[in-house]
Amino acid sequence: MFANAVAAGVSSAMVPGIPDAQGKPVALTHVVAVANDDRGVISPCGRCRQMMFDYYPDIKVIVKDDEGVLRTVSVQQLLPFAYDQKRIRRLGDPAKAALDY
Repeated sequence: MFANAVAAGVSSAMVPGIPDAQGKPVALTHVVAVANDDRGVISPCGRCRQMMFDYYPDIKVIVKDDEGVLRTVSVQQLLPFAYDQKRIRRLGDPAKAALDY
C-alpha cells in the first residue's frame, strides 16, 4: 500500500513538474529519494527511474554510493538500458529494436 502512495506522489511531481508560486510547472533538474526508518538517501526504484528518463532525460539524481558518500549522477547512469520511445520509433520494428540492444 505504501509503495502505491509513493508511486502516485512521484507521478504527480514528475508529470507536469512542481508548480511555482504562480502555479506554473517548473522543470525538475535534480531529485533525491529518501527512505524512512533512518535509512536516508536511497536509489530510486526502476519505475521512478524510467519516469525520470521519459519526462526529464537530463535530470541529475543524488544517490549514496557503496561507501556511503553522496554523489550526483545522470538518470542514464542509473538506467543504462532504458526503454527509449524515440529509439524504438527510429528503428521502426520493436522486435528489431530489442535485438539491437
